[in-house]
Amino acid sequence: EHYDFIPALSDLLDGKVLVDVSNNLRMNQYPESNAQYLSQLVPKANVVKGFNTVSAWALQSGSLDASSQVFVCGDDNQSKQLVMDVARSIGLTPLDQGSLLAAEELE
Repeated sequence: EHYDFIPALSDLLDGKVLVDVSNNLRMNQYPESNAQYLSQLVPKANVVKGFNTVSAWALQSGSLDASSQVFVCGDDNQSKQLVMDVARSIGLTPLDQGSLLAAEELE
């Protein structure tokens, strides 16, 4: 519902990695995942789903215990690798879940 401004940024996001950290509020709320919808709005960006299952509180407090896994999916392998490298650099464990279609399960 808050995507109105995004198409105007399409040219600026051309070739950029765009990480979708969102989750749907309810299961089966939309016909596609938020990440898939985002990739339709900015088709020239490389949308990668990631960090949506990591608690912001756990990141801030440093108590990551069981929530240190970052599920990552996307259609561009180089972009996924970049997001996984970011996850590793902050002490998280990235898990490649395949193409952006997997975002439906991750949300």
